[in-house]
Amino acid sequence: MQQAFYDGADLIKIYGTDRYNFLPDGKEVSVADFSLEEVQAIVDEARLKGLKVACHAYDGPGLHYCIDAGVASIEHGIQLDDDAIRKMVSKGIYLVPTLYVYCCALEKSDLAMSGGKTSRLAIHEVSFKKALALLMEAVPPRK
Repeated sequence: MQQAFYDGADLIKIYGTDRYNFLPDGKEVSVADFSLEEVQAIVDEARLKGLKVACHAYDGPGLHYCIDAGVASIEHGIQLDDDAIRKMVSKGIYLVPTLYVYCCALEKSDLAMSGGKTSRLAIHEVSFKKALALLMEAVPPRK
């Protein structure tokens, strides 16, 4: 991160989850790339340098570690649970859902990987709608 800072970076992006697979029932599961302590150290160091941290994360512990550490945004957030959404809203963490890529480029491979049961697009659609609904409840209407 030090070199990125000196090279002029204004944002650090980490992969809170990178590898994923589909269980036999079609549920998508991601593997955390960092511990909570590691993500917290990254976020703390970035803040000292005036930088924000974006976190590529789908679901599970890796997603929660990034949220708990206080990243600025969750990139993707394919399978957000209610707790993750509530914490994101309360901490002001942005969701960057990247909806388009899953519909066109990746859906076929996901269907093949899940035995035709699901895709990241199908999972993401449900999760995004839930996140949007909870956000709308939390944000007072403009006058």
